[in-house]
Amino acid sequence: MANAQMPEGTQSSEQAPSATPEDLEARIASTRERLAGSVDDLVERADPMSIAESGLARAKAWFVDPQTGLRTDRVAKVAGGVLGFLMLRRIIRRGS
Repeated sequence: MANAQMPEGTQSSEQAPSATPEDLEARIASTRERLAGSVDDLVERADPMSIAESGLARAKAWFVDPQTGLRTDRVAKVAGGVLGFLMLRRIIRRGS
């Protein structure tokens, strides 16, 4: 009856093999190392400089093809968009 109330995937203490203190210490050390690695990864991902460098690398990759060089079609699209925005802004300011 005790097993019927336990969540799935858990075993009662009667069915679990008994672990030695050395086994438990090894498991704790392994878990501690895994958690430390996870925390280090999260700290690296959350670092503002890492985020900025990653964004810059993606932008460069979008504008530059490693084999053919600068992607002029993409540069022209962005330049046209910026120029159009500036012209629209100037028109709106004149009308006010």
